[in-house]
Amino acid sequence: MKQSPGYNREIATPFGLAMTQTLFMKLLTAAYILPINQPPFEKGTVVIEDQKIIDVGPQDKMRAKYPEAEVEDFPQAVLMPGLVNAHTHLDLLFFDPNKSKKETGLDFFSWLVSGWQHRKNQTLADRRNCLEEGIRQLTRSGTTTVGDAGQFFGMIPHAVNSPMRMVLFPEILTGGDTSIQEAYESAFSQVEEIRSARSDRITAGIAPYAAYTLSRHLLKILSQQASSLQIPVKIHVAETFAEMQFFYESSGEIAEKLFPTMGWGETLPPAYRKTPVQYLESIGFLETSPTLVGGNHLADPDLQILAKTKSKVVHAPRCNSHLNLGNPPLKKLRKLKIPVALGTDAIASMYSLSLWDEMRYISDHCGEGEKLNAEDILHMATLDGARALNLEKEIGSLEAGKEADLVAVRLPQNTSLKKLEQNLIAHTTPREIISVIIAGKKVKL
Repeated sequence: MKQSPGYNREIATPFGLAMTQTLFMKLLTAAYILPINQPPFEKGTVVIEDQKIIDVGPQDKMRAKYPEAEVEDFPQAVLMPGLVNAHTHLDLLFFDPNKSKKETGLDFFSWLVSGWQHRKNQTLADRRNCLEEGIRQLTRSGTTTVGDAGQFFGMIPHAVNSPMRMVLFPEILTGGDTSIQEAYESAFSQVEEIRSARSDRITAGIAPYAAYTLSRHLLKILSQQASSLQIPVKIHVAETFAEMQFFYESSGEIAEKLFPTMGWGETLPPAYRKTPVQYLESIGFLETSPTLVGGNHLADPDLQILAKTKSKVVHAPRCNSHLNLGNPPLKKLRKLKIPVALGTDAIASMYSLSLWDEMRYISDHCGEGEKLNAEDILHMATLDGARALNLEKEIGSLEAGKEADLVAVRLPQNTSLKKLEQNLIAHTTPREIISVIIAGKKVKL
């Protein structure tokens, strides 16, 4: 972004002395402002100072209040928070186990094993290529923050040097050819490397793949370690009906197909007679208020547990459809104020990394009982996404004190304030993304 000439402001130091700090301020004006935390309004302005939003309001008022600031106008556009893709596996960006089955769908566990084998054969160059192309696709579609799960050795400098705001979740998923303890230690080693980078935009989380891929003991230790480090936890939970069967009866596809294929041995855990959510609560794992990817098969008692533990859910509607996984009970989750974010998950290379495509899919394919309005869907793609990544104090809405992460989106000619959110979801593609700003800097598209 071309910076304004700047102005000087005296600030106090810890020793009672004054020093001069040069600040850069800009007024971004547009036909509409969509703050997310409050209703949209016409002829508005977002005021940014260096990396932060310092004010939001009507154009006339903001121009009078900040006469020294440079102005950039987006006359036929809306300014809104950058989108938050709460769950991806960017290292699987070019992975497509069976293109011929795009229309009919894939078997989930065959897909899971294929993806695991694909990762084992990847080189560092392959993973870097996935990361760089993924970031390019994300920014072009108006996403400014991503929560990515994968392997990040050798990748941290590339992430730090990219414009994207990222929460990197080293993922723990290994077959019998690798010690689970080794994989566990490797993941936390990556966490330490990410934290040591001391980036303002890149932070660390941790992602055990699913409750059935780690022992009860390791899950308990992991949740305690994550809590001690104050990092977010992400885990796939209740994605498939087979997972419900496994935790209740210790039988079904996971026991009969996945365990032998992954080389996890012949000894199965006991029948817990619990749902996956109830199992995780029983071992104290939900005390970290984790983000659950999936949540497609939740009983009413599960929903009460998620609300009580302040857990979050990530919904990837196109992935769920492609793999025939089902869908979470969106209306019930919203009624209990459980945040539901949006993600593209791991088969995005078959479609796109655009959350606009996910939003359209929800809008067009939800059954009548689960129908959400456009306002709720945009909330999922912004502020609820920030909540899923524990970043709601920094991003997800346009309000003073938050990071200057925002996008300008070109609007159709017939847009009105009443139909703003509806038209955004219906018509936005990367072509309509005029400008992307992350931490106060314009990103080249």
